[in-house]
Amino acid sequence: MVGDVDVAAGSRESRGLVMNGQTHEQYGKAAARLILTCGLAPSVEPYLREGRPDFLAACSMPDRATEVTLVGPGVADVTDVLGHNLNSFRHFQCVDRGYRWLGDDSLSIAAEVVAAAAAVAGLRMVAYDGGLKPPLSGLLRDSPLVGSLRHQPGATIGSFRFPSAGEEAGYWLTAARRWAADGNMTGWRRCAGYACHHVQDACAPHHSWGVLLYGHSAWEDALEVEWHRALAGIISTETVGSELAPAVRKEMEEITENRVSELCVANALWARRVFGEPRDLHDCAGDAALRVSVRAVAATVRALELMLP
Repeated sequence: MVGDVDVAAGSRESRGLVMNGQTHEQYGKAAARLILTCGLAPSVEPYLREGRPDFLAACSMPDRATEVTLVGPGVADVTDVLGHNLNSFRHFQCVDRGYRWLGDDSLSIAAEVVAAAAAVAGLRMVAYDGGLKPPLSGLLRDSPLVGSLRHQPGATIGSFRFPSAGEEAGYWLTAARRWAADGNMTGWRRCAGYACHHVQDACAPHHSWGVLLYGHSAWEDALEVEWHRALAGIISTETVGSELAPAVRKEMEEITENRVSELCVANALWARRVFGEPRDLHDCAGDAALRVSVRAVAATVRALELMLP
């Protein structure tokens, strides 16, 4: 509690405000199946022939990995603010930037109140030493979030500039290529899945708008339900090759980016074209869920192509 503002909501109750982990893994599984059985991105096939559980687990891992916390006089390891996990704030692609607390219109006056209270309490953003860590990158430089912390010493929730999904994806793409060059397929799959998570998040409207509220959690819960329903139908009718593959292939024809960071920007622009300007958006109907999911799977396949050495 900072002043009269409850900054730290218990982790058990907190929501990351990211696409649900199971949805990320299902997107990864769909992409892998299309690559392995339908000939999409044949150059990627050798990398996913074995060890797919590593890749799928990494697709949801960014929701669980913790790199940042708030600390201050008498306060240690505040990883949740108003029930939202700070680490999920690196999953946004607000077209040309990452998430900013004071730039989030959905929070209204609460953004300024919490930012002011945290500043008065002397809470600052620092690297978190506990909890689950991202996969080993094999790189000498810091991850985007750790690098942002280093370049913004003393920053608190109101002033901190989080890296964008594109910056995160670009870093883990480089890491995947690093492991591939060494012949370490496990390292490649883990870093590739970690990168794909951010590529997929950029397809969601709230992530392109840079908002924590406006129905964010409800919309992504509905997305999960509707996509799983559609996927179950596709599998039960054995139409992966005749329906899903052509839809994903057609979407891939619209993706011309040759850098994964640019792909995240393109996904965010796509989401804004489809869903319009920021507003309350709680429901995700079946047709919208399928459209987002096809885009996310297509972007995942394209991102995996870009991760080859």
